[in-house]
Amino acid sequence: MVSSAGRGARALENDGRAGGKAAALGDYRRATDLLQARLLPGARALVASNNRAFEDEYDSARSALSAQLAAAAVLGGLPLAALGVLQWYLARRFHRTLNPGVLAATVCTLLAVVLGGQMLSASAGHLRGARRDAFDSVVALSCARAIAYDANADESRYLLDPKRRDQYARSFLAKSQQLYGLKGATLASYDGELGRSWNAYRADHDDLRFTGEFRRELDNITFTGERAAAEKTVETYAAYQRDDRKIRALVAHGKERAAVAFCISWEPGMSNARRARPADHHQP
Repeated sequence: MVSSAGRGARALENDGRAGGKAAALGDYRRATDLLQARLLPGARALVASNNRAFEDEYDSARSALSAQLAAAAVLGGLPLAALGVLQWYLARRFHRTLNPGVLAATVCTLLAVVLGGQMLSASAGHLRGARRDAFDSVVALSCARAIAYDANADESRYLLDPKRRDQYARSFLAKSQQLYGLKGATLASYDGELGRSWNAYRADHDDLRFTGEFRRELDNITFTGERAAAEKTVETYAAYQRDDRKIRALVAHGKERAAVAFCISWEPGMSNARRARPADHHQP
């Protein structure tokens, strides 16, 4: 991840306005507060609203298909019952076991009912696949990505604004818990507990000792390769958490420049370089 600490630090150093770095830091705090108090909650509300609207449409379409299936059963059952009664009457009246015309009509009606029911059932299955098997995973991973970027920004703010370090550390932990929830974990214990719970999951996929967006995705594995991709994402996240502890340890030992360098550098062995995609370091 490209850290906002580097961009923020450069902004403070290059600020030529009256007041210098102190004024720039004040502006940065106000922008952060605006982002956290209004913009991000508004964005989350919009996502939730869209998801609810999609859920309402899904429920409506599913109800319509259920009604159509019931109607097909009733409308198909009535002619079949009538044809059955007619076949019985003709057999009694004319002493013929089967009437070819009535039999043909019965077979055609039965085929129409069966095929219609199969088509409606298949449509319901496709609808569920689109909503539950596909879209729910997209929502979970999209939310996870947004939370992860915000948590990464808190890590950067922790480096940039010493007076608010406790606030940003708490915020970082809260967002980490949203991604991979571990009951009772603190920043000091989080990555260790993450490692133990993840090892338990890898040994037994039914042993899920965590909550959050990653759990939500792992509970909804459907497509070939989806589990492997989700697991790789969690393992990358675990590496990120270990790197975060190193950053905080460097700060605690008074090595703030080393912490910033480790956070934003693309050099081998640094935090960004370990998780970078091939084109990431070309981003502005």
